[in-house]
This record gives sequence, C-alpha cells and structure tokens, in this order.
Amino acid sequence: SRIAQGAQGHDMSLILNERGLSTVIESNVIVPFIPHNAVLYKVFVCGERHKTLVRPSITVERLTGQDSYNFHSDTVSKNVKSAPSQVQQDLCCMETMNKVSDVSNELLDQISHWCEVLRNGLGLSLFGYDVLVEEGTGKAYIVDINYMPGYAGFEDFHEVLCDMLARSAQSTSKDT
Repeated sequence: SRIAQGAQGHDMSLILNERGLSTVIESNVIVPFIPHNAVLYKVFVCGERHKTLVRPSITVERLTGQDSYNFHSDTVSKNVKSAPSQVQQDLCCMETMNKVSDVSNELLDQISHWCEVLRNGLGLSLFGYDVLVEEGTGKAYIVDINYMPGYAGFEDFHEVLCDMLARSAQSTSKDT
C-alpha cells in the first residue's frame, strides 16, 4: 500500500517473485504474505459490542506465471451477493468461503480480547479491524485497523450505535 489512508491507501500489489520487485513503488510498504486459506475475518467494534464477519480473501495459487498483481483491496473482501468482481475471480477461492460458516470459539475469544485492548489502547469506540488465521499454525494476526469502517453486515448496527451513544451521554451527564 502506498499510503495508510485515503483512496490510494487501498492500492495493493502482490509481488510473486524477484522480477515482480521491479514493480514496487518507492513509497510502498512491503509486508510478507500470510497464507490464510483465502479467508478474512472482518471485526466491527461499536462501544463494548462487536461483530465478526467471514469474508473472502486472497490466495496466490491462482496467479501462477505472473510476476506481480495490482489491485484495489476494497474489491476483494466484499460480501458476494451477485457475481464476484474480477479481482475476486482472480485472487479469491470462493469454494473455501462456502465451507467456512462459523468462527471457532477460540478465535472469537481472541477477537473479544483484542477488541477490549484496542478500544482501551486507541481510545476509540467505533473502529474495525481485519484478522487472518495462518495456515498450518492457526495463529491469528491483526493485519489492518480501520478507524472509519463501513459496518456493512453488522445487521443491528444502528440500534447498537444508538445504545452506545445513549450510554455515553448518560455517563457524561453523571460526570458533570
């Protein structure tokens, strides 16, 4: 990614071999790819409540013979209700998504812990983050934190938001 926020902050490149390094832009941030069964966990936090959604993610197995692949990350991890985007067709293993229906209790516990740590550490009540679970090890990683997530898929978000705001207003009025 070239920058950490804004429209260009979602421009990504997968570098698949040494020749692909020639496509790297000087301001790019280079991070290792974590093999993760093409599954991304999107976590949306609203006050003390959170929602975890399972979304398609990237697999490099479909990119054989290429040196690099450039894409906009917003076109990858969207819930597919109709036809998948070209990027999803190129990079995502939609068959895997059909097999993943639930999030393990162990991962849910880790996510709940991270929600509390991030909420307190960042001083934010509204944010989101993305989690990958590494193939083979099962180790979970936070790979992105979003301070302005879209909350798409957080079905009762408006009610949860209103409840959080009401609690915050009550807490503030008690303090004054």
